[in-house]
Amino acid sequence: MSVVITGSIAYDYIMSFPGFFKDHILPEKIHEISVSFLVDSMKKQRGGIATNIAYNLALLGERLFVADSQRHAVFGFDLQGRFVTRFGQRGTGPGEFNRPEGLCVDVQDRLYVADSCNHRIQIFAPDGKLIRTYGRAGSGLGELSYPYDIAVDGNGFQFVCEFGNSRIQVLDANDEPVEIIGGPGAAPGRFNNPWAVALDSQGNLYVADALNHRVQKLIRRQPFWSGRREAS
Repeated sequence: MSVVITGSIAYDYIMSFPGFFKDHILPEKIHEISVSFLVDSMKKQRGGIATNIAYNLALLGERLFVADSQRHAVFGFDLQGRFVTRFGQRGTGPGEFNRPEGLCVDVQDRLYVADSCNHRIQIFAPDGKLIRTYGRAGSGLGELSYPYDIAVDGNGFQFVCEFGNSRIQVLDANDEPVEIIGGPGAAPGRFNNPWAVALDSQGNLYVADALNHRVQKLIRRQPFWSGRREAS
């Protein structure tokens, strides 16, 4: 199983604190805690939210990829959480990124990257070799506007979360568009700058409908999705 993570990656000075924080906290005062600590030294090393999550998941035996939207790159880590590879740089060419956001790994371990400000999806092999790219800026079928996330089901259908077009675009395993879900609005099944998507084991789609301040669950139908909201 592969895991993808989005978040910050830092290379900064880290405080070395001897002992444990718990030894300096009064349990009866936990509701009004305010503390400061003296440290013996500082050391420079990699850190950040994404790498901290990646390290802890790696301890569970997962293979990890992290999208760093600030450095316009994707980082790979081994099962011990150690840095293995980095690919991509800022740009518009094949394999380059402009604020990569969501990631997804399909059943064949291909890595899908939502290259948001390049208005496209890029697909890579696990070693970082580019396989193919699709999408261009626009609002028509097959066009994308700030894709922030992507989910891929077991049949290769891709669900691209378009922040700019306030919709979910469904494409088949050959990157051909087959359906548009939603559109701008606040009604059930409509979106206002959706930020992220996920699929459950039954193939139902969950959408983080950011500026409507809700999560919508879309019930799967055959062969595609209804866009009907079950809960928010």
